[in-house]
This record gives sequence, C-alpha cells and structure tokens, in this order.
Amino acid sequence: MTLLEPSWLGVWLPVLCLVAIGLLQLAYFFVFTGWKVPFVVVTLVLHTAAVFGFAVWVGAAFTVWTNKLFLFAALYAALLTLLALPVSFFITRKTISFTGFYYFAASTDVVLLTTLVFTLLRLQNVTPTQTLMTMAGVLIPVVFIVCMVILYFVVPDAFLLPQKKFQPVADTLPDGNGKKIKVVLLTGQSNASGSTRCVFLQKTAPEKYPLYRQGFRNVWIHYYNDNGYWLSKGFVNAKLGQGGRKGFFGPELGMAEVFAEKRPDEDIYIIKYAWGGSTMHTQWLSPSSAKAEGRKTGDLYTAFITFTRQTLEYLEKKGYQPEVIANCWMQGEGDAFPKQADFYKKRTETYVKDTVFDLAKYIPDGKMVFVDAAISDSKLDNGKYIWPEYVKINAVKKELASEMGGIYLDTVAEKLSCDTEPNGEYHTPKQVDHAHYDSLSAVKLGRMFGEAVLSILREKA
Repeated sequence: MTLLEPSWLGVWLPVLCLVAIGLLQLAYFFVFTGWKVPFVVVTLVLHTAAVFGFAVWVGAAFTVWTNKLFLFAALYAALLTLLALPVSFFITRKTISFTGFYYFAASTDVVLLTTLVFTLLRLQNVTPTQTLMTMAGVLIPVVFIVCMVILYFVVPDAFLLPQKKFQPVADTLPDGNGKKIKVVLLTGQSNASGSTRCVFLQKTAPEKYPLYRQGFRNVWIHYYNDNGYWLSKGFVNAKLGQGGRKGFFGPELGMAEVFAEKRPDEDIYIIKYAWGGSTMHTQWLSPSSAKAEGRKTGDLYTAFITFTRQTLEYLEKKGYQPEVIANCWMQGEGDAFPKQADFYKKRTETYVKDTVFDLAKYIPDGKMVFVDAAISDSKLDNGKYIWPEYVKINAVKKELASEMGGIYLDTVAEKLSCDTEPNGEYHTPKQVDHAHYDSLSAVKLGRMFGEAVLSILREKA
C-alpha cells in the first residue's frame, strides 16, 4: 500500500493541509499581519486540498465510486469550497471585520476532526453508512459548537452583530438639578474606539503618564467600544485605558486633557460609540442613504443612535439638560478602497443629517458641528499605502466640512504617525501597527478634537 492509495491519501493529505493552515494562521497573527489577500488565497487552496483528501477517503469507503474516485473527490471539494466562501464573505460583511475567514478556516478544523473519527470508525469495521450517520448526528454538531466557543473567545467582536438593546445606564452621576450641560459624541472605527497601547506613554510621555492614569475630574465619559468588548456601564471620569480593549486608549484622553486645561471649572460629557473596522458603506449607512440605495439601514448606525439616546435620556432623568454640540468622527479607513470611496461623500452627508434628525430633541438649534478627522497616509512595510484611497476620502472630508459648516482636522498635515509602535495584541514587539496611531499621535488627535470642540463652545458663547 502506497501513500497515494485512497485509503492513505484521504488521511495524510487533510492532516498536512490543516496543520499548514494552523501554522499559516499563527504566522498571520504574529508575523505577516499585512498580508491579507495572500492569507486568504493560500488558506483557500489548502482548505480545498484538505476537503479533496477527505472526499477521497469517503469515496474509498464506497466501492461503487472507486472507478471515478478522484473525479468525485475533486467535485466534492469544489462544491464545499464554493459553499463555504459565500458564507465567509457574508459573515465578514456582517461582523464588521475581516474575520469571516476565521469561520472559513474553522470549517477546515471540522474536516480534520471528521476525517480522524471516520478513520477510527472504519478501522473498527463500522459500515460506511453507519459511519456517516454517526458523524452527521453526533460529531458535526459537537464540533460546530466547539468551534463557535473557541471563536467567541478568540475574536469576540467578530462573533456578534451590533447590539440593538443595551443595559440601563448605571447611576454614577449626582443629581443635575436642572443644570445645562454640553455633550460631545465620539464615533467611528478603531482609531476612534482606541487601538493605541497605554504602556507606550510611559516612555513617550513619562511626565504626563501619572496624570493620564489618574484622569480628569471635570470630564465625564460613557463609552461602548467594539460591541461592548470594553465599556463603561455608566459615566466615569475620562482617563487612560478607555480604548477598544483593556490596556488601550483613544482620542478621549487628549480631548479630556484639553478640556481640563482650558475649562477646568466646567463639566463636559463625552458619549463614545465606536467599532474597529466598520464602514460607511455598510455598517454606518444611515436611513436616508439606505432608502436612496434601496438597502437596509446599517446595524451600527441603528445601535449608535439607540445607545446615544438611552444615555441622553439618563442624563435627563438625573435632572440635567443635555445639549449635543458636536460629533467627533474618526472613520474612513474602512471605505478607503476603490468603489466604496466614490460614495463616501453622499453617505457621510446623509449620516450627519440623519444623526441631527434622530437626536433633534437634544440639539435645540439644529446645529451639531461635525468634526471630521482625516485618515492617515500610513504605508505598509512594502511601501504601499495601507488605505489606497486616503487622498480621495480626505478630500471629501475637507469638502463636506466647508459645505456643511463642519470642522476638518488635517491629521496628515499635522504629521500624526502610525509607524513606530505595535499595538501589542496581535503583533510581535517588532511588528509595527501601520493602521493605528502611535501613542503621542493618538493623544494629539484627541487634543485636536478637543480644541475644535472648544472653538464651538466659544462661538456659542
């Protein structure tokens, strides 16, 4: 018996391919984090080969298929792959990230386990029909549940759709007694939620690090990052560590620092709702754009409005009179690709208008200033821009600010950088995170937002 005979080929080929996929996933996370397309292509090839090997073994169990065994295996592998791809792409779009391919890779784990169990059962002289019935009735459901549990802990934000209902806001504020307060929204994707490691500030801003950890008493924030993966249950003082993950921070830190410096005697409230990897094309699509395009309103837009309303209603119940004066927007990276970038202006314009309409009760004069930050001109190690259409996206942002009375923050001209620090979660210490701002730049982004908000307050005064 040779290794190329069906009874052996159907065992070693899937095992080798799936081991290779596992190693590839490790390399993707820890080394080659920028190689998304090659990762998918190679995973697809290995997945198909693994299914092919499995099909050979299944076919070998039924002697009626032996004569055309390899043709059957090839068709079986192609069919399973074609079925898996649309599901993976659907999950990728719905979960606001690239991680639908985790599910695609997880399906190969199912193939591996079923192959091994099939082998063991056949070695015990169990009939092919009984073997397949055993796998279908017991093994596959168990493996599916195990894979979903693993995925939940590995990539929890990729597992869930945006929450439509939120827990009641924790009662952490004193009674307002009719006090009028200014509220600032902070929204967008990963550079809004916060993907910069706190620990780097110990080296880049050692003199301010203790202050950042202590926080700012006159700045309050209620945040809900990445579908609640890292959140406050109510309003807390703004400080270091309120980013998208534990140990990360976002623009709120620089904003709070500016507010504390320039208006130490005035309480300012931030409502932050952001999710990394989200797009205006799909997730933030507002009702007007959805209607015009014959599509569904973005799940993230709906969740953002729900969360914001609930938070503002809490402030009202506590005796405050909240007024939303600005929406600080750090998004566009997810749309900085061909075709999507062409529609960014219209979609952003309707997003702003729909937000004002949906929160009209808390915007008495109908004027909520849209403070829009440019996305970075960061490059990968191979010299290619990480956001291919960043010039077009930023041109749209600048144009809209002029047309709608907003404020455009030119982060490129201000030389905010993404080229010196890893984010520390999926990267090795040597792997630079080109998608997210370095620690000092993340603080500066927040300060730019803060200064813009203060200019709005001066104009209102």
